[in-house]
Amino acid sequence: MIHADDGTHLWSERYDRDMTDVFAIQDEIGQAISEGLKLRLAPRAKTVNIEAYQNYLKGQYHFLRFTPESAAKAREFFEQALAIDPNYASPYSGLAVYYYTLATFGIRPAGEVAPLVKSAAEKALAIDPADSEAHSALASIAAMFDYDWKAAEQHFRKAMAAEPVPPMVRFRYALYRLHPLGRVSDAMEQIRLGLDTDPLSMILHYSMALSMQHARQYREAIEYARRAMEIDANYFLMWYAMGLAQLSAGFTQEAIASFKRVVELAPWWHMGVWSLAAAYGRAGDREHGQEWARKLAGSQGHTLGASRYYAITGEVDAMFDALDGAYRQRDVFLLVLQHERFFDPYRADPRFRALLQRMDLA
Repeated sequence: MIHADDGTHLWSERYDRDMTDVFAIQDEIGQAISEGLKLRLAPRAKTVNIEAYQNYLKGQYHFLRFTPESAAKAREFFEQALAIDPNYASPYSGLAVYYYTLATFGIRPAGEVAPLVKSAAEKALAIDPADSEAHSALASIAAMFDYDWKAAEQHFRKAMAAEPVPPMVRFRYALYRLHPLGRVSDAMEQIRLGLDTDPLSMILHYSMALSMQHARQYREAIEYARRAMEIDANYFLMWYAMGLAQLSAGFTQEAIASFKRVVELAPWWHMGVWSLAAAYGRAGDREHGQEWARKLAGSQGHTLGASRYYAITGEVDAMFDALDGAYRQRDVFLLVLQHERFFDPYRADPRFRALLQRMDLA
């Protein structure tokens, strides 16, 4: 039998005191979490019309499917939201992003959409100066159209001040600010943080695979793309990222198959067609390569995709002509020029250096 004088009462007192401290700490943690949730869930100062908000969400849904048809649908919903509530900032920032995506798709020249992006984003910021999507749209256009890296950084800093940072803001920061300046590891970290928030986002998974490819981690990029396609096997951008990694790694026949899939899923996208032509060229099948290249030589002959094809086939003057045209048209894919191994043999050429200088990337 244990008696009270054997020290048990002392142990019991310490246990009671320690548990009281634990419960007190738990109460403090619970209160901190509660306060954090109140801040996170607190409504904005301006009440948003619920119907306008629903239309905005529908616009976001369609936009993220990244096809010309879905983008047009997104624009309709953004405009419907503004018709209901003209003082709602988010649909304006949605329109800003929609406009610059037209240039990404090659549907409209960057020179045409840049003023539309700026106008829509500025309208959003006039209503909500902290609108992170609007700031990221202005940052993106400063990068892809003006090559003004200082202005891009300033707008991205304001966009990244949001709490939490929207995943698509991280995506744009990675692709339009960090990648062009060679900060690929920092870009991958931003994408990883975005995926922590939205692990099913295919555009973020595409960005990670593309970043691995830019880091010349080709096998890792291929494996990552394969795993990501378990979420959506019909996401054309993921097939594109995998095809690029396969082509860079020397898996030419696999790259041809991947780019064929891109063309099947997105026949309207010039980068898919040019990439397929380039893969055929790398395989030594000039006949098929030229056949695909001729489909775009007129309408999309001055793009990074065209210059990649000519770089692979060794048509140096045609490559520089395409690069010069891509610069003049502000092809958004030109921002990743420094990361592609296909241009390695030409980097010492004065014309290549002059192009980087014009982009303020030398």
